[in-house]
Amino acid sequence: MKYKEIQSRLERGYTMAIYGTRENIHEQMTNDIKELLEAVNFAHSSLQLKEKEVLNFEEYKNKWFEQENDIIYIDKLTKEFLDINDIINKYQEYKLNL
Repeated sequence: MKYKEIQSRLERGYTMAIYGTRENIHEQMTNDIKELLEAVNFAHSSLQLKEKEVLNFEEYKNKWFEQENDIIYIDKLTKEFLDINDIINKYQEYKLNL
């Protein structure tokens, strides 16, 4: 992000002496505002993601599934029998829904 450049432009001012026309000033200000809004939205999204509990695969598997034998797992909620591929698919769905 070019926040230092934006800060510099704010400090020296958006003037016609620098930008030539009102249209150029307006365009530069609009671009700066858009870039700052993108940064704020990104920061907000990152903070929200940090607040959520994000489990890695092993944590997810151990939290929601019980291993019956070498290849069969039992869903702790539904008591459904699953193999490791089913659990991987459920984990991918979990990650997509964060």
